[in-house]
Amino acid sequence: MTARSLQGTDVFIGLGRSWSGYKHFIRDLSVDALKGLSSRGRGGGGGGGGAQKLVASRMRVRAIHVWGGGRLQRLALASTDHAGQFLQAADWLLQSQTASGAWTVPVERRLNDHMLLKPHWSSAMAQGQAMSLLTRAYRVTGDRRYLDAARRAAGPFSVDSRDGGVRTLFQDKYVWYEEYPTVPSSLVLNGFIYSLMGLYDLWRTEGEGGEAGRLYAAGLTSLRALLPLFDTGSGTLYDLRHVTGGGPPNLARWDYHVTHVNQLLVLATMEREHTLFAELADRWTAYMRGHRAAHN
Repeated sequence: MTARSLQGTDVFIGLGRSWSGYKHFIRDLSVDALKGLSSRGRGGGGGGGGAQKLVASRMRVRAIHVWGGGRLQRLALASTDHAGQFLQAADWLLQSQTASGAWTVPVERRLNDHMLLKPHWSSAMAQGQAMSLLTRAYRVTGDRRYLDAARRAAGPFSVDSRDGGVRTLFQDKYVWYEEYPTVPSSLVLNGFIYSLMGLYDLWRTEGEGGEAGRLYAAGLTSLRALLPLFDTGSGTLYDLRHVTGGGPPNLARWDYHVTHVNQLLVLATMEREHTLFAELADRWTAYMRGHRAAHN
């Protein structure tokens, strides 16, 4: 767990709880610096606007200072270490997965007055993205622990939201995997699509006959049926909370709208026999250029 704190002109980024023995740490110093400067702009004194003007590729390490107790075995600087960070993330997922196959969120989340998630809830989006990473780690290393963890991650997709899982049904017919498994359901679009991508990656990795293929197929059927409900004629909706819980529609910000478009373009490459994804991607792209649906 990483936390940031400010003391004078210094920004401190934690590396977790105490430990014994050697630990291998990989840090992206440019990201740490940008996050630290951003924190200063949010109330730590100092100008926050300057952090936004910095470009990571132009930053340079001027000096490295080590103080305090302990022993440093090896220190190395590199322009990138994506492979190392990738495997560290995969190992963290192995260590942090619960017995039910989930990675839980330890904080409360409130979508509105009627949709509250208490600490230690699961997210279909997080499950799907973890599956995508773990299946790739398995393909790179051949270590079956990663594949086994990805398979366990499919467990919450078969458990209803009210029972601690991420599954809900829309109108008692269409299965939906919830980014925020609230009761009543919220049906967030981008999180659902990310969860489908994770199930797809697991299905294509483990082959036919696994649970992931069935879950993916059921979700794809729901997505094709419900996608038109997210089209406003001038943009998209972030979710369907206005249908399930009442209140006004929750319009997607333009950055989320762009995410929807990009997700549909990816789905169009995954499911070439279904033209709906490409057609909607074209229409939703046109909305960003000022196109609007016809009206009476």
